Amino acid sequence: MSAKEEAWAILAGLITLVGGGHVLAWRGKNPVLRRAAALVTAVVSGMIAYFGTAAYAVPELRDFWDPAVSQREAFIGNAMVWLICLSLWFVTLRLAVFGLRKRRV
Repeated sequence: MSAKEEAWAILAGLITLVGGGHVLAWRGKNPVLRRAAALVTAVVSGMIAYFGTAAYAVPELRDFWDPAVSQREAFIGNAMVWLICLSLWFVTLRLAVFGLRKRRV
């Protein structure tokens, strides 16, 4: 298996794990299963958000100091990358709160 195939397999596995956990967390009948699925999905989503922020969003900030890139392009590129990373952090927090709270509404 080449490095590219391995990367796609890891990505597909993570998407499957997050998607399956999300479905179990919101559609599961057993409250214990829902809580566990929410916590597992929060952990995996948090790992993806952390690595995405560290690997893509933070290094992207260097575009503001690059004279070859206009400020407008740097702002638009950074806004898109940071919105994606912040949305992952939002999903992580939402699932963690759902999995850790004691009272169900």
